[in-house]
Amino acid sequence: MKKLLTLVMLSAMLAMPAFAVQKCVALNSSMTTCTKSSNETYSIEWSANCTTNGASLSVKGVGICASNSASSVGAEGRTATLVDDSTQHVNCWCRLVSPVLSTWRFSHTAPYAGHCSENCANTCASILATNSDFRSKILSYGLSD
Repeated sequence: MKKLLTLVMLSAMLAMPAFAVQKCVALNSSMTTCTKSSNETYSIEWSANCTTNGASLSVKGVGICASNSASSVGAEGRTATLVDDSTQHVNCWCRLVSPVLSTWRFSHTAPYAGHCSENCANTCASILATNSDFRSKILSYGLSD
């Protein structure tokens, strides 16, 4: 009886339809404009409203302070490096988390760690809105889901 019940349950699971999730995001980076949403200080979360091809889209991201730097705004980083000495966390890195996941992009180097942690997320949203090169890089390259 136990084998029959197991076989029936297994057959039912295999017969269930599979549902796939598809996310269509039309982010034409050269035609997209963004405006910063209000963000809190000392937060890692940021958001912005973007418009591309006449369609409005809310984007969300995170900004963290790390020890690794980059040579230019918008430079790609595979990881944000955290070290034991948090006073070295002066480099702000930004990443989209919705509607898609982007690679880390360098924003700026702050004068000290406290300043970075206070302003990093706000800077990520601001630079997305004001710097077309940064916006193009974070919206175009290394997106995954």
